[in-house]
Amino acid sequence: MADDGYNPQNPLENRDDVKAWLDTQPRDVCVVFAARAALRAVPLLAAFITDKNAKLEYASTIILPSFRAMATALPAGTWPGKAVAAAVAVAAADAAVAADAADAAAAVAADAAVAAAAVAADAAVAADAAVAADAADAADAAADAAAVVAVVAAYAADAAAANFYRAYTQDRDAIARGAKTQDLAALPLWHERERGNSYGMPAALGAQWDDLQKGLLAKNEDWQVWTKWYEARLRGDALNKNLELARVTTLTEEDWELGKTDAGHVNEKIRDIIESFEPPGTPDDAPPAKIEPQTQGALRFIADAQGRIDVDLAANAEALLNDQNAQDRHSEVIRIGGKFEKQVAKQSFGQGADQTLLEDIQLLLDAVGATINAGRPGLIIPRGEALRILAEHNKTRDGNSDLPPLPDDIALGLDEIVRAYNVYVGLDPVLSRADEARFGPDAIKNMVPRDQGVALAKDAVEKGVATAQALAAVEEEAANLPDEPDENNRNVRRFSEDNKNLYRAALAEVDGYIEWLKRNPIAASIGIATTGGTLGPSAGKGVMKIGEWVVKNSEALMQSFSHSPTMIEIIERIIAAFI
Repeated sequence: MADDGYNPQNPLENRDDVKAWLDTQPRDVCVVFAARAALRAVPLLAAFITDKNAKLEYASTIILPSFRAMATALPAGTWPGKAVAAAVAVAAADAAVAADAADAAAAVAADAAVAAAAVAADAAVAADAAVAADAADAADAAADAAAVVAVVAAYAADAAAANFYRAYTQDRDAIARGAKTQDLAALPLWHERERGNSYGMPAALGAQWDDLQKGLLAKNEDWQVWTKWYEARLRGDALNKNLELARVTTLTEEDWELGKTDAGHVNEKIRDIIESFEPPGTPDDAPPAKIEPQTQGALRFIADAQGRIDVDLAANAEALLNDQNAQDRHSEVIRIGGKFEKQVAKQSFGQGADQTLLEDIQLLLDAVGATINAGRPGLIIPRGEALRILAEHNKTRDGNSDLPPLPDDIALGLDEIVRAYNVYVGLDPVLSRADEARFGPDAIKNMVPRDQGVALAKDAVEKGVATAQALAAVEEEAANLPDEPDENNRNVRRFSEDNKNLYRAALAEVDGYIEWLKRNPIAASIGIATTGGTLGPSAGKGVMKIGEWVVKNSEALMQSFSHSPTMIEIIERIIAAFI
């Protein structure tokens, strides 16, 4: 098991724990959770490839239906609709047949993996309100999928059941931190970025995935349409809604029936689908992405299902230290903060300063969370900084200050909570990195002025380019800034990178769409304003909104990226496409 400091409160340890949590969740979360549980067992399907007694048709009769079931359950929970509901019902039936075949093959671990795929599809069927009344409840089915996968551990060398329940707990905690269903669907399966070929998997599973991948690709039946898809799930790549839906709803049942004896037939059809509207940057012959990566440590952003730019909760919710010492430091912030909150609530010290301070401490306690896992790491630093600035201002204030001096007991209480906060943040690597604002030389060269950053974010919301949550995050960071940009001020540097990350996310959406149109002349002939492309049925309008926003604010955007010829080129390319 990876030693990354993750030590959750109330970890999920068995089926009952999983079921109790899922009972509190909407059905779409149950479906995606079940699909992710089944996906973690995929490497064990290698038994149907490497076993010397395995029959060649197992790839068609067992492995393909298993992939289909999982690939259908995932969008069924993320983007439910009539087409995917019909597809998942048939996929579940075929997966059940495959599970029977696996059972007959007496490959016990792989049998459990196939069964998990079938149960995940059943969870999606159960989540459809149109199904029969006696259908299994989605939470029950999802808990069953999790339990089945964990049982697999007994047959998978060092892949202990605890590995799986640890991953289930991390899924739960992501939802608790505010991740949406589509965020959960796109998280890395093992909540870790790529580590060699294992992607954070237990070593035995990583080895079996290598065997399965090599065995499938050796068949020369276009199995890369599934192996690449699975590795994208391991990495936590963003899901392409149109492609995910087309993969499981476009083929006819005749195609899937032929696939039971000829997997290559289905895989070739899926390959054609992928090539017809592949996301920018993923084809083998596509040029590498030119958009600068978003800055680590600052707020990060991602497009939602409507193509609007939103705060990327999954990216910003990096794992904080959660050992006993970290929990003690966290508890001290909560204890002192709670005491100080009550103290401030009882007093009045003029000009609204008491209410402002009370709101600031409440916001910090909300960001820190009742437990470490319930915290919101992306908001802890700006909210704590508000208290730091107030404490410093109170000490250095002069006769020209607009705020009255704090009463002595309040000033002492403020210093106490700031000290506890500083210790908590300073000893946590993730929070310390964000607090130090180590953004590199570009951040110093290009400061985004406070008023300009807020104005562009407001305009983005008004134009339908960004969400209200994105604006709220930008405004909260702006509250801690001086009137004039100061490159030596860490808050100014962080605010600049927050805004540039928002711009990078918006530019990536529209530039990627333009590049996609270049590779798809039929879509290009229809026109950028009416083609859904990679962003969904309404995405053409969304792309137009972003493009118009870029044109309107091009001067400010170019100023923000004046250090980067590549980003300037991209902005100019977008302007040329929309004027």
